[in-house]
Amino acid sequence: MSQPFPLTHEHIESDGFLDCFRAAAQAWSLTLYDPRAGGFRGKPGDPADLLTTADMIWLRYACGATDDELGAPDRDAIIAFLDKPLADQTGHKLWMAVRALRILGAQPTRVPARYSGLFDAQAFARHVHDQFAVKEEHHHEMLGLLPLIVSAGDPRFVDAALKAMADSQGPHGRWPRDGNRPFNWSRTFAYAAIHLAVGRVPPQPEKILELMEKELIQGDKIIVSPLGSYHHMDALFVLVRLPAAMGHQRTRGIRRKINRGLPEFRREFLQKQDQLATDPHHGMLACAHIIGLLQEAAPDALPSQRPFRFDWDKLSLYDCAAAKR
Repeated sequence: MSQPFPLTHEHIESDGFLDCFRAAAQAWSLTLYDPRAGGFRGKPGDPADLLTTADMIWLRYACGATDDELGAPDRDAIIAFLDKPLADQTGHKLWMAVRALRILGAQPTRVPARYSGLFDAQAFARHVHDQFAVKEEHHHEMLGLLPLIVSAGDPRFVDAALKAMADSQGPHGRWPRDGNRPFNWSRTFAYAAIHLAVGRVPPQPEKILELMEKELIQGDKIIVSPLGSYHHMDALFVLVRLPAAMGHQRTRGIRRKINRGLPEFRREFLQKQDQLATDPHHGMLACAHIIGLLQEAAPDALPSQRPFRFDWDKLSLYDCAAAKR
């Protein structure tokens, strides 16, 4: 099939569900391309924007797109659209745009102003301690520093970042540190993912697992909603990846519970896929990443011709010349 969403009941209940999703996502993304700008927009009629353009590249990559599909319809124009404003970006947009460029096989050509003064390991350590251990700045800002941390090639940058994260963790494995503030799923995911990406296990891993299990486990099932956005994706990543990194006995049990929850996921996707398509970032992109993690946990139940990919923790996609001193 080469039509955008919605998928039919037959598509969603078949063994070809993920292949149908990939084809529909590719077709849907093309309807949002603005050829005059060279980027993608959130909905028809809106101007193209940096975040949505990065979303579409991430979405295609997550679905296992071919190299030609990744850059359609105009790879050079998309690269230029992502690269031009990069020097002025921080946090979330900087992190996403760098990764999108690297997925497309390109290098950012501009040094982000955000990195000014941070190429020295001691200066970087002071900065992350002040911003993240003391002030508990938003985790998106830590993600925005990931290209610098990876590209430095200096373990002192990694150690400083991990120490700042550990210093901002509460006594029950939660982020933020203050127990009177709401538990932050996304920060817990982001910091756990960075630890796993550099071959470390985050501090208090058992408590982190318990927090995430409480969010998703219902009886003998793990219920993940297609509309769960990044909350459900965050918790699912921790439940799929962290026990395996710990060599944990719970790995098989967690994956069995995920398998039991898949029928509910398919049914809800059928009912609410139109709603997902109204929000490229929190809707369809988050759903594609959830599907990738579900497939990783239950590959026999969710087969596909090309595997979906959850590679937020793949360090080569953040290594870039513009972030080197």
